[in-house]
Amino acid sequence: MSIYGVGVDLVNIDRVRKVWDKYGIKFANRILSELEKERLKNVKDSALFIAKCFAVKEAVAKSLGVGFRNDVFLTNISYTQNELKKPIIQYHGVTLDFVIRENITTTHISVADEPPQVLAYAISEITT
Repeated sequence: MSIYGVGVDLVNIDRVRKVWDKYGIKFANRILSELEKERLKNVKDSALFIAKCFAVKEAVAKSLGVGFRNDVFLTNISYTQNELKKPIIQYHGVTLDFVIRENITTTHISVADEPPQVLAYAISEITT
């Protein structure tokens, strides 16, 4: 395995909360995958959840080396967790196609929140 790329992002939860309060689900629809929209229904703090998802997606896009273009879209990246709460990335649609085409086998992520900030870090690996 070799490192394909790394990415980091810092999001202000209060800024996300203002946009969420103003636009609600319209805002979420632009950022969240279908899987995340289902999870949103059961979270206590919607703005914190959306801020985490956005920070993770930004960090992942940076680790893919393209940002949000060239087949990498916010709604095609899902941030979830396993049963031990380890953060996991799932790719969908054309973003999954991009990841396969680039031989990216794993994307590791770490997420930390200390209001008013959320920090996400991503490392994408390829097989060599």
